[in-house]
Amino acid sequence: MPIVKSSPIPELQQFYFHHEINTPQSCVAEREKLSNIDRQLAALKAHKETFLRQNSDFAFFNSAILAGTLIRETCYSFLDLTSAIAGDILDGVDPSGKSSRKVDITASLGMASIDMSQKMSEYTHGYSTFDDVAEQGAKSMFSVGKSLAQKNDKTVKNALHFGDSAMQAKGIQRDRRKGKLPANSLKAKRAAEGMAIDQAIFILDGYEDRLLGPDKAAMGRLKTGLKLVKAAGRYNQALEDAFESYRQSGEEQKANREIFAKVFQDMIRQSEEKLQEALLVYGNCRGTKDVGNSPMFNDGKRIHPVGGRPR
Repeated sequence: MPIVKSSPIPELQQFYFHHEINTPQSCVAEREKLSNIDRQLAALKAHKETFLRQNSDFAFFNSAILAGTLIRETCYSFLDLTSAIAGDILDGVDPSGKSSRKVDITASLGMASIDMSQKMSEYTHGYSTFDDVAEQGAKSMFSVGKSLAQKNDKTVKNALHFGDSAMQAKGIQRDRRKGKLPANSLKAKRAAEGMAIDQAIFILDGYEDRLLGPDKAAMGRLKTGLKLVKAAGRYNQALEDAFESYRQSGEEQKANREIFAKVFQDMIRQSEEKLQEALLVYGNCRGTKDVGNSPMFNDGKRIHPVGGRPR
């Protein structure tokens, strides 16, 4: 469709419109090219602003994840430490052991709920498989089962202990098979250390039943000490992992921001250079040396894209 020739002089513009003096077809093509470059430049600037805004949102989201992780691990470790020291404190008040057993059961149920909730969340978001969920469910069942089992029911307690040990061993083997990544090796090492402490507590528990008086109390304190070492070690490791993950995510976010900001800036600069070239070509096509008199400019200032409102 022919386009009426335009002019920054109102009287001349009315003359062109009245006499239907159209812009040459070659100039129409240059005008469309100019309009395309203009839209591309505007889109690049909009995408750059969107990326920078999303990148800033990611930094806030990363901080929120760290805060949530710290809260979760603190709650978990509180239950773990409470379960470890409940026996020594409450058994002095209630020699029957019923109070300490209730605390142990409550703590075990709480930790199992946290573990299962985390694993189900990972499964929902695609970070773990159904086998991982089933394995965690079995671990939680054995852990809670050991708390629920009666102290004098050795058969059940032994079966639950060996079942729990088997699940821990399976997890260690899986982590080792995942590859040579330092994180997997460290995870397997930590699991092996926890399993060794559990085995030591199980052995001491058997000896404790054969002792009486001060020796039995000393053995109980030794078991409590091992439980505290395991709980404190796990909490310390969880905090280290949380802060390390936060640091790595922050560095990746900062690096991505710098890289993509530079890429967008280079693309914007190239588009602006193309725009100036297109303005010059279009001005020459219309016989106007001053690109400021092009349809996109008024007194050297850009007012709206080509093909927009009448000039």
